[in-house]
Amino acid sequence: MVHIKNNAIPQAHEAIALYLDAGWGGQQHYAGRENVFEKAFSASRFITAWDGERLVGMIRFLSDGAHDTQIIECLVLKAYRRQGIATKMLTLLKEDYGQTVLYIQTTPEGEACLMKNGFKKHRLTGMSFVNR
Repeated sequence: MVHIKNNAIPQAHEAIALYLDAGWGGQQHYAGRENVFEKAFSASRFITAWDGERLVGMIRFLSDGAHDTQIIECLVLKAYRRQGIATKMLTLLKEDYGQTVLYIQTTPEGEACLMKNGFKKHRLTGMSFVNR
């Protein structure tokens, strides 16, 4: 049985397993970078899903608690999808941060799940700057 936890910070290797399962790069993109994730995770908030000791889903987000909440990642392992896990995590997020505007960028694959959970498309322009 999967259990949802609020504010349980996963270990970097646990989250990396989710990223790899989602197709976000290969192992070589994460090797030796655990400290980068630990730094990012210490500044983030989490809602996580666990099957025993195994991380099977997570929402990582940033929030000022009053106006804006930015969902950085919303992931569920492929083998655990279509079981309502993302919905349970999003419901908890909305209960705790529904007084703010919840923002998320998504892929076409994730769009249907978010819309089913009350998210709406807006005419915003996504922009980024990468200085590497």
